[in-house]
Amino acid sequence: MNVERGVIPYKYQTDGIHIAITTVYEIDMILSYNFKHIVKRKTIKMTDEINSSLGYKKIEIYTPEEVVEDEQ
Repeated sequence: MNVERGVIPYKYQTDGIHIAITTVYEIDMILSYNFKHIVKRKTIKMTDEINSSLGYKKIEIYTPEEVVEDEQ
């Protein structure tokens, strides 16, 4: 859906598939260093809107550093 709605460019549709799989299988979050298409404010906002409009739950999208606690 993200590719069809212009959130992810068609050329990078595998990034959209990554988000779709996370959504459909109700995985809580995506951890990624993909700042071009996944860990991007526009993508996060539009994914939330699309998921909500289609009745899916919200997924979280973060970088690994945002979720790993500092062990020091």
